[in-house]
Amino acid sequence: ERGLDLGCGTGLMAEVLQGRVKDFTGVDLAAAMLAQAARKGRYQRLEKAELTSFLSADTTDYDLITAADVLNYVGALDPVLLAARPRLSQHGLLAFTLERHSGLEPMILQDSLRYAHNEAAVRVAVADAGLTVLDLRMTVLRHDRGVPVEGLLVLAVQDDVVSAAA
Repeated sequence: ERGLDLGCGTGLMAEVLQGRVKDFTGVDLAAAMLAQAARKGRYQRLEKAELTSFLSADTTDYDLITAADVLNYVGALDPVLLAARPRLSQHGLLAFTLERHSGLEPMILQDSLRYAHNEAAVRVAVADAGLTVLDLRMTVLRHDRGVPVEGLLVLAVQDDVVSAAA
C-alpha cells in the first residue's frame, strides 16, 4: 500500500495507519510540523508544499490519500479533489474530514477561521471531481474547549471503480 497524507502535521495519521501503509508520504506547509513528523520516522518521504501544487506536480499513484483536519483551512474543495483524483491508483481510496454546518450555504467561514461545509455541497464537489462517495458520515472530529466539533468523514473512490463493480 502506498499512501499520501495531505496536511500531515506532526504525523498523527502515520501513527494510526502504521503497519497498514508501507510507503507513506506526508505533505505539509509547516517546516516545524514536518520536523516533528520526521523525528517519529513513520513516513518514507516528507515534502514541504501546498496541497494542490504537490498533487499537480506529483506523478505517483496512491492506494490511499488522507486529509484529516486539513481541508477545514482550504475552503473550496474542488481544486484539491480535482488534483487528488489523478493521483489515486485504480482502486485507490480518498479519505478526508471536514467540519460540518447544517445551513444552506455550501460552506461558511467560522469564527475559528476554519471552514465548515454542508453535506450536500460536499457530495456535489466529490461528484464534480469524478469521484463517488462510498461513505459519508457525521462524527465528532475533536473537542474545542470542551465542546464537540461536528464533522463529516468522507470516503470516496474514482467513478470508474464503482462502474466496474456494478
